[in-house]
Amino acid sequence: MIEEYLNLVSKEDCCGCNACVNICPRNCISFKLDEHGSYYPYKNKENCIDCGACEIVCPVLHNNSFKLNNKIYACKNKNDEIRKISSSGGIFSAIAKCVIEHKGYVVGAAFSNDYYNVHHVIIDNEEDLALLRGAKYIHSNIENTFKEIKKLLLSNIIVLFSGTPCQIAGLKSFLHHQEYINLICVDVVCHGVPCTGVYQWYIKTLEKKYNSKVIFVTFRDKKNGWRNSSVVFKFENGEDLSMPSADNSYMKGYINNLYIRSSCTKCKFKDFQSGSDFTLSDFWGSSELRKYKKDNIGVSVVSVNTEKGAKIFNIIKDQLNDVSLIDKGVAYVFNENVSISAKINSRSQEFLANYRTEDFDRLINQYVPNQPIEIKSSQSFIYTIKRFIYLLFH
Repeated sequence: MIEEYLNLVSKEDCCGCNACVNICPRNCISFKLDEHGSYYPYKNKENCIDCGACEIVCPVLHNNSFKLNNKIYACKNKNDEIRKISSSGGIFSAIAKCVIEHKGYVVGAAFSNDYYNVHHVIIDNEEDLALLRGAKYIHSNIENTFKEIKKLLLSNIIVLFSGTPCQIAGLKSFLHHQEYINLICVDVVCHGVPCTGVYQWYIKTLEKKYNSKVIFVTFRDKKNGWRNSSVVFKFENGEDLSMPSADNSYMKGYINNLYIRSSCTKCKFKDFQSGSDFTLSDFWGSSELRKYKKDNIGVSVVSVNTEKGAKIFNIIKDQLNDVSLIDKGVAYVFNENVSISAKINSRSQEFLANYRTEDFDRLINQYVPNQPIEIKSSQSFIYTIKRFIYLLFH
């Protein structure tokens, strides 16, 4: 079998959405890890019939522009127990619960059983929502999920799909931008996608250090509060590793863009351009507002991007507390990722060439000097002025 990179776009531009895999009529495209540990599409040249279907659905080549009149809210789930096990304010759980109550299906990212990978799975009950909650700072492989979603949609079943903006764009493109009233799309304000290979190597180093298999991972444990979240790894032998996210080697390397996917440094789907009905994120500026100042369980920002999203938001409002319409500048004052792509670390290529050869913690400390994770914004002055004006009247 002769395989080669699909090469619709350069590797630097490919976002890894899997639309090409799902559309191929000969099933001759598959995703594989490259030498640096990122997933890319490869085709079986012997089976390929050059039909062009993959090119037609590539969202990077055919990026739609959306004119939005979105409304942005700060809010939180009324159920504090749900918020404690969610990344921020538990809004995804509220939307998902509504879908399941209407006999629908929810699609989202879940860890594999060995915690070495993340892939998208389809669920239809509240108990399994636990699999989809929480941030997973690793590429989620869509595999053939888009095909399964289309089957459900054509059977008039409600589907909630959650993912990164490029994954939403990939699904929309796979569906040829046909509007399905029974499809609800939720994306997140995304910092960027880290290399799977680096994450897997980090897990291997932990398992070697603790002489035991990893049986649980969470990147946003709230035992010390939402604003001081921890990374937790649990092992089969009963031991665990728990530390502030800002001190964890893997998170330090990720936040400092040492192993971020190249396409994430020039993302085409920022600023609500994925086609999603909702965009969710943490409301890191919530401590500036009296209503949320003391809340350390989690507050969300919800951008309602479509009329469909507005109807659903009105349905779930009775599950939410402290719903407030807010200005975009206030909503994302400490979250420039909503509109600005991550900047690649100048030492990224050097790190990716060496991460399998040295102690992971020592290597991270070498490439990322010991410093707190800082929030940086090229628009911080504009955001600060907007925030000041907003606070004068609230």
